[in-house]
Amino acid sequence: MRIGTNGLWKGVDRRHTSRRDILVVALSKGRVALYELKLAGSPRLEHIDDFHFFADTTLVLSLGISSQRPSVIATLSTGDMSVFDMAQQSPQQAESWKAHDLEVWCSAWKTQDTIMTGGDDSLLKVWDLRNNPKTAQAVSKWFLLLST
Repeated sequence: MRIGTNGLWKGVDRRHTSRRDILVVALSKGRVALYELKLAGSPRLEHIDDFHFFADTTLVLSLGISSQRPSVIATLSTGDMSVFDMAQQSPQQAESWKAHDLEVWCSAWKTQDTIMTGGDDSLLKVWDLRNNPKTAQAVSKWFLLLST
């Protein structure tokens, strides 16, 4: 699979050998959903499946889609984050760890092996998947005060 610049998966459907545009959606109750963009006829989103990776009391707060590898980051209301391998027919959880003391609100891929996260604990953290991803490589707590 590869990812397009619009954030949709550009996957190959192995059953039909055709290109697919897949939308990955963060849901409440510990779920991540996949939808396929169908352009034939009138454009529509077709639900593929929901994947229940986390407890029902956990909110999936953000998804970070890599443009360089078939992976997605999921950040959670528990302070945890997970990396999913999207190269298979269904997502596989590759890594999961406690990233922040409070909710992890955002994430982004810096490189194919480096992730940045921001949490409700007011910290920006950098994670390197090549070297013990459960230990932050850098932590920053900077504030920018704007006066009106």
